[in-house]
Amino acid sequence: KSSGTTAVALRLEQLVAADTIGVVRQPGGEMFALRYVDQLIIGLARSAGAPACWTELVKRVKTGYQLSLAKGSAYFVIEGELPPQEIMSCLTTASRGDFTTKQEGDLYSVTTPIGIAYAAWRKPYLVIGNRDQVEAALVTPTAETAARWHDLVTPLASVPTYMVRIDRTFDDIVGEHTTSIVFAMDKMQGPPHPMLAGRFIVHYVTSADAEAGERWIREWSGRGQFPRRIPDAAAMQHFDSLAAGVTKTKITRRGTTLELAFDSDMFGGAEALGAALSKLGAP
Repeated sequence: KSSGTTAVALRLEQLVAADTIGVVRQPGGEMFALRYVDQLIIGLARSAGAPACWTELVKRVKTGYQLSLAKGSAYFVIEGELPPQEIMSCLTTASRGDFTTKQEGDLYSVTTPIGIAYAAWRKPYLVIGNRDQVEAALVTPTAETAARWHDLVTPLASVPTYMVRIDRTFDDIVGEHTTSIVFAMDKMQGPPHPMLAGRFIVHYVTSADAEAGERWIREWSGRGQFPRRIPDAAAMQHFDSLAAGVTKTKITRRGTTLELAFDSDMFGGAEALGAALSKLGAP
């Protein structure tokens, strides 16, 4: 078995555990988990900003991935030049000893005030999670699962932020008999005119399923009533604003695939769309 420092560079799909149901990709600087750790380290360092060693490590992060598992938990894969020994040394120093680190065979552990995290280095990726999650990412992918995720994420290589799901999370919204759903955020523009633009892509089992899915989406959006109903009135306002916006999207059906092209102006602006998507669970 190759060690973490000598292993041949892998592709992301080779680190997708067998029971993974979703992958979210974000640019490194926007990765939620990384920002959380950043603030935690700043607090422990008792300084106005992160220590220099941590700032340098964060600069090397190219892309971050959150991988959701069928049992409801998630682990993370970070792409960049991030050798674990350097990270462990920096964490110990930056946290003023509140983090303790240890190498355990092929894994590295970090004990923090909120629990223990594990990491493994598979150049150019750092795999982070609890011990079971990291070990599963290293040993449970098969040629079949890797091929499936390769086919799903390769067309999205140039998309900075995306979400791919292969479970039934959105059946109530898009209809049944889907094989995967992709939320691709192709454009993210900041002030003075914030803009989000992208595609919502649904892959169905058959072309008849895709046709039925299109009819269902046009039906509930035409009513202005989002199909997912929950007791939270404020969330329902966001959901129904999505329904109104969907009527303005360009819907294209090709065989077993349905694509909705959108931009945030269709939904009342980037802030309104972001708020609605956060309630829905999209990136």
